[in-house]
Amino acid sequence: MIRIMNIMQKVIRRVQKYIYRKRLKNKDFTIISNSCWGGVVYNMLGLRFDSPFINLDCDDKDFYKVATNLKTYMSYELKFVHSIEKYPTAYLGDVLLRFVHYHSDDEARDKWNERRERIHYDNIFFLVSDRPNGDKIVTDDEIRAVAELPFRGKVVFSVRDIAGLNYLVKLDKDIEGDFVNIYMLDKTSFLKRWRWETKFDWVHFLNTGEVKK
Repeated sequence: MIRIMNIMQKVIRRVQKYIYRKRLKNKDFTIISNSCWGGVVYNMLGLRFDSPFINLDCDDKDFYKVATNLKTYMSYELKFVHSIEKYPTAYLGDVLLRFVHYHSDDEARDKWNERRERIHYDNIFFLVSDRPNGDKIVTDDEIRAVAELPFRGKVVFSVRDIAGLNYLVKLDKDIEGDFVNIYMLDKTSFLKRWRWETKFDWVHFLNTGEVKK
């Protein structure tokens, strides 16, 4: 029975991916995110990684800083530093990046530089959440400030109710605080879809820049 269920899940997942890919009209875009969301989306759509923000993360305060001055930060070169972590870490200007899924400085640098050249500055989609990444809680004002970012599409995963923000997508609350759970690990029980897939039409978002719930 378990084997049959696993086969059914894989078949249904393939059908879902096929539908996603058929619906997608906008195929040359850049995702800016400090979670694994961008890489997962590119993979599901069968697209090349046209963003350097793949397989890495940084603290929220640094991520917002890069997002508000993207072209300036993209003009900087990475400066790798020694770390007790098992993955490469590097400064981009005054911002520390953690290349959590890379094995060496050279690999991280090569992938960063290669994908940095692919950025579609006129077709950027930005995602952040209210889940703390670093030692600072994301504030309501920071979530409101996302509206000012000069990107085609913006979305914030949050547990909060903030009036007037059409880019806010509510997800379940983490048991450890007033912020979303680890949404890149949270999947539905049978079909194994990420729950964020069920909360908004993310393909429509990539086609139009609009958050449709």
